[in-house]
Amino acid sequence: MLYTNYRNRKLSMYVTEFSNRNIQRTFQAVDGVLSLFLICWQAVGAYWTLGVWKPHAEPPLHDPDNWCHQGLYMFAVIQLAISAVVVSGRILFQFCLMICFSCTDLFESPEI
Repeated sequence: MLYTNYRNRKLSMYVTEFSNRNIQRTFQAVDGVLSLFLICWQAVGAYWTLGVWKPHAEPPLHDPDNWCHQGLYMFAVIQLAISAVVVSGRILFQFCLMICFSCTDLFESPEI
């Protein structure tokens, strides 16, 4: 959420600072590409991390490079779980707000 607020403020700064429409579109396109990259990076990282469920905690004799510290691996799994819960909660919250806005007239501006 903090990143979204920061990004929105940054985009509004660019919109007010640059009056050229092409520059505004460029900044928005770059922001979209970077957001898409981060989403893909998260998905690939989750697949890569969870694809090795329960790695070797100690280096085996025949392949000493094929191991991972158990605490580090569990930290990565917990980090992925927290990220998934936060993203899911935000999507659920936005969905509930959307339903609330569409079902009630509480948020509509009064007509003069």
